[in-house]
Amino acid sequence: MLGIRLIEELGKAGIKILLILHRHGRMTVTGILRRGIGHTSFYRALEVLKSYELVKEERIGNARVIMLTELGREIAEGLKTLDQKIVVKSRVQP
Repeated sequence: MLGIRLIEELGKAGIKILLILHRHGRMTVTGILRRGIGHTSFYRALEVLKSYELVKEERIGNARVIMLTELGREIAEGLKTLDQKIVVKSRVQP
């Protein structure tokens, strides 16, 4: 099952990166790290995200800028929808 394997490989940091980029658009590595992801977790997750072609990276001057690919945007939208459903469901159930 590719979906479960992907989630396991991404881990919390990878999912957080996808959601951060979905919310804020392209960001520098520093900008993403400032949102509470540790360096080691970030770089491991970034490699996984790039290997699945969910993000791409470009250099603008000295800055490394990370952005979602179309597939990455679709995955992030799915994660956001899932999160919203879980929040709503948890509010309904006592």
